[in-house]
Amino acid sequence: MLSSPALDTSAATGAQKLVALLLSRLLPDAGVARGDLNAISRDQEVVQAFRADALNYTGKLRARTGAEIMLAVSAMPQRLTSLTLPLLVLHGSADRLVPPAASEVVRANAGSPDLTVKIYDGLYHELHNEPEQQEVLDGIVAWLDARRDTLRYEEQARGNQR
Repeated sequence: MLSSPALDTSAATGAQKLVALLLSRLLPDAGVARGDLNAISRDQEVVQAFRADALNYTGKLRARTGAEIMLAVSAMPQRLTSLTLPLLVLHGSADRLVPPAASEVVRANAGSPDLTVKIYDGLYHELHNEPEQQEVLDGIVAWLDARRDTLRYEEQARGNQR
């Protein structure tokens, strides 16, 4: 299962990508961008809890980190072909942190013959922390239940190959 997979860099221009790579080399610790924490969830209690959690980094993304993420994302489409197990991809249509187009990258490239992409209308980035979280969790459980026997058989087959 993938939830709001960060697999789309189309918002960045070629020049921005080049600058990111250069900054990564010259000033790797420079803060270059800060995500909008309000885009995590429409539930303000979730956003406040995220801000208050000392284990969550809320500073600017470092140049080196951003460049490495960009390089990893650019390599993912060809790597997705190796995903052959049943695959569930979830995304909120109002996700401002990772555009829903990222889930279309998975749909276009995944090698799984059993691929489900579910876009939840109006939901933000952390689907499991949205007011509709029970609907999201029920959907995940239903998807897993529908594949229980298939997944169990595939797991046993992999175990026998070891």
